[in-house]
Amino acid sequence: MRSVLDEALEATVVLSWTRFGYLVRRRLWSWTKPSASMGSQVALVTGGTRGIGRSVASALASLGASVGVVGRRRESAEAAAWEIGRESGSPRVWAEAADMSSLGQVRALAERVTDRVGRLDVLVHNAGLLHRTRRTSDEGIEATVATHVLGPHLLTASLAPVLKVSRPSKVIWMSSGGMYLQRLDVDRLDAAEDRYRPAAVYARAKRAQVALADAWATRLGPDGVDVYVMHPGWVDTGALAEGLPRFRTVLRPLLRTPEQGADTAVWLASGEGPTDGPVGLWLDRMARPTSRFGVFDPPSEAERLWTWCEERVGVSRG
Repeated sequence: MRSVLDEALEATVVLSWTRFGYLVRRRLWSWTKPSASMGSQVALVTGGTRGIGRSVASALASLGASVGVVGRRRESAEAAAWEIGRESGSPRVWAEAADMSSLGQVRALAERVTDRVGRLDVLVHNAGLLHRTRRTSDEGIEATVATHVLGPHLLTASLAPVLKVSRPSKVIWMSSGGMYLQRLDVDRLDAAEDRYRPAAVYARAKRAQVALADAWATRLGPDGVDVYVMHPGWVDTGALAEGLPRFRTVLRPLLRTPEQGADTAVWLASGEGPTDGPVGLWLDRMARPTSRFGVFDPPSEAERLWTWCEERVGVSRG
C-alpha cells in the first residue's frame, strides 16, 4: 500500500516534488536522519558553499566525515567551510576554490585533493548555474554545459584512482526534474547564441548528467565505485531565485528547504542507502524512471555523449 501511495504521489509531479511530497514520504516510510559514522571517510562536495550543496556538506561533516567544500570563489568556500566546521563541531572541513566550468581549474582541483587526502569515499557533483544570457567557459564552451557536464566528467575521471582506493566509494550527481522535459541531444548541448533558451539549455545539461552517471556506473562499478544520479525536487535556493525568479515566486510557499533537497544525497553518501546498486534516477530515497512524458533518448546518444565529453576534456577512461 505504501508503494502504491508513493507512486500516486509521484504521478502528480507538483505534489511529489514540493515539500509536500517530502513530508508525506518521510511519514509514510518513517524516515530517520542518517546516523552511520563516517569518521574514517573523506568527501568532496562541489557547489558546497550554499543551498543544497552546503546542506550536504554540513550533514556529512556532522556524521564525522572529512569534507572538502568546493566553491567558485576562495572567500566564499573558506567562509562556508569555517561555518560548517563550527556548526558540526568537526575540525576536518576544508575549502577548495574551483570554477567547475573551467577544465584547467578542475584539473588543478583534482591534483590538490589527491595530494591532500590520497583517498576519496564520496564525491558529490552539486555545482550548478543557470545564466539568463549565453556565457562561455575558459575553453570557449557554453558555461552551463561546461559546469554541469564537462567539469564533473573530468573531475570524476581525474579522481577515479583515489575513489578506487576507498572502495566501496560513491559518486553522486545532482540532476534536476527539469531533465524530464528534454531528450538527450549531443548536437544541441553547446547551444549557440541564436538558439540559447536558458531553461532548455539547463534541462539538456541535466539530462546529460543522467546519461553520464549511468556510463560512469558501468565503468567504475567493477572497481567498487557506485555512481548515483538523483534530483532533489523543487528547492528554494539562491540559484533558483537567480535563474528562475518567476517560478520561485509562484511556488515559493511549496518549495523544499535545502536540507530536504539534500536528504537523498546524504542518505546515499552515508551508506544507509540501497544495497542493490545504483539504478534509475533517485528522488526521496527511491529509484524513479529516467524518462517521463514520452521523452526518450535515442539509444546511440549516450555513447555519443561519452565521446563528446572525452574529446573536449582530453582524457580517456574506456
